[in-house]
Amino acid sequence: MKLVSAIIQPYMFDKLSRALRKQKLTRFTMCAVKSYGVPDGESSIDLMSDKVRIDLFVHDDQAIEVSELIAKTVGTHQEGDGLIFVSELTHVINIDTGKYDSQAFS
Repeated sequence: MKLVSAIIQPYMFDKLSRALRKQKLTRFTMCAVKSYGVPDGESSIDLMSDKVRIDLFVHDDQAIEVSELIAKTVGTHQEGDGLIFVSELTHVINIDTGKYDSQAFS
């Protein structure tokens, strides 16, 4: 299993949500986050901006496809579009059902 996390512009959330649902990716989490950065070559400017973080748990063979879908959907080729991270999940437990790993999602 993989965890695909995307930090995106807030105004892109609805567009991405629709694209994910269209691909039958209906289980994801979202939260508001603050993004912090210092522009290259600048020592006196700190940038703090509102972003949205979306986390999706997918099978290994879906990770690249989902990442590309996110990038295509929210990308404007402008600075601040966001980042996508793909991480390995070593263990998942569904608290409600007690099921583990890939069975936790069924």
